[in-house]
Amino acid sequence: MKKYAVFASRISVMTALVAVATCMISVPIPPTRGYINVGDAMVMISALLFGPIVGMIAGGVGSALADMVLGYGWWAPYTLIIKGLEG
Repeated sequence: MKKYAVFASRISVMTALVAVATCMISVPIPPTRGYINVGDAMVMISALLFGPIVGMIAGGVGSALADMVLGYGWWAPYTLIIKGLEG
């Protein structure tokens, strides 16, 4: 049970860090209606520190949440899959 709690807390913290890193520094790109951000670095860090499962979940969910918060909700389903595979 303790292992599951540690695993779940790692996923939760890294998901929040990915979302915050994506929202904090984002540069809009008008022609593509997208943006550039530093959330990719957090996705890679989470995968390197805690393994591919944590990286996949944190990267996909955190980046999709950031898309919805920043008003790019139409990209969220694609981001969930792409960033999940990246992690």
